[in-house]
Amino acid sequence: MIASSSHMLQGPIRSERDRHLQAAAREALDNSSYGQLRQLDCHVDGGVVQITGTVATFYLKQLAQVAIMRLDPSGRVKNLIEVSGESPVAVATTCQRPVQA
Repeated sequence: MIASSSHMLQGPIRSERDRHLQAAAREALDNSSYGQLRQLDCHVDGGVVQITGTVATFYLKQLAQVAIMRLDPSGRVKNLIEVSGESPVAVATTCQRPVQA
């Protein structure tokens, strides 16, 4: 009985923490001097901040992640931002290992 009560208490506490972290993440993006970062979405679940949306460059994608990581450097960020300004084929080509015969 005590274990289940303890488990029930952890849920709302974690949820409150997630709400606080989401508000802080939203504020961090909203305070950016880059308009594209202010247009991104963020959601927090289980202490993991998930960032979604589209930006023009990988630089802006990285800036968004850094803005969130500053809130809690030991925290976790799932950066799902899409980059629209650079060809995914070109990026994949530069990131692939050379094929050895």
